[in-house]
Amino acid sequence: MVTRASDVSTTEVSSQGGKTNIALMLINKRYWWVHFLIVLAITVSGLLYLGRVTYTGAPPVVDFTSPTGQTVISAELINRGEEVFHLRGLMDWGTFMGDGSERGPDFTADSLHRTVVVMQSFYEDEMTRRTGQAITQFERDAIAARIRRELHTNTYDEAAGRIELTDAQIATDPWPT
Repeated sequence: MVTRASDVSTTEVSSQGGKTNIALMLINKRYWWVHFLIVLAITVSGLLYLGRVTYTGAPPVVDFTSPTGQTVISAELINRGEEVFHLRGLMDWGTFMGDGSERGPDFTADSLHRTVVVMQSFYEDEMTRRTGQAITQFERDAIAARIRRELHTNTYDEAAGRIELTDAQIATDPWPT
């Protein structure tokens, strides 16, 4: 006679030399509610953890200032932009799990490209005004390295609650015509 695991009682499971056979307990239908509770606990714990990390790890909303300390972009302006973002339903234009490119352009990449182009032009014009000569390829490469370094440098001052931008970053027009 063949016995199914779901037909095995707990007394039969525990009567095997005083040891409980976990494999038989796992497939016994009477214990499936325990499996459900374990999965539920792991899921809820994961959601709570990810929710906490999402809000505590969010970037600060602070003023962006020039090297002289003048406010270029205020935190209030950033918050107003966020309101427009939510009112217009622009969440659908981002990326979630890498599928945002199917729905629209990546404005972050476009903005970064425009910033680099304007910074390159700013530094080339500055160097041309200073030397009065045409720029060499070596100088263009030096400018490109400077831009890369400036964009990768974290200028957030937590104590002052501001982020300092360079003059070349300020020259970038956020609203091109």
